[in-house]
Amino acid sequence: MPEPEERRAPMRTSDNTCDLRGMRVDEALEEVDRFVDRFLGAHIDEAGYVLHGHGTGALKRAVRDHLTLHGHVVSARPATQQEGGDAFTVFWVRD
Repeated sequence: MPEPEERRAPMRTSDNTCDLRGMRVDEALEEVDRFVDRFLGAHIDEAGYVLHGHGTGALKRAVRDHLTLHGHVVSARPATQQEGGDAFTVFWVRD
């Protein structure tokens, strides 16, 4: 099986996307944790998306750093243009 960075992410839907736009960093990271937990609980073996937007970049950096260090996230990367571009981060969880 290809590494997550090499796998194509599934089509983005409201079920696999966490929208953080307008949130402060602290509340956004709590929401990301809840979203990752939901993926784990549902045994979803696909990518999840986090929509942080562009803004100043503070939320984007915090989310990407947080996902990279998260114990249940095997990989996280910026979304490709086809996946929605740099306003999104794509992640995969451990099974």
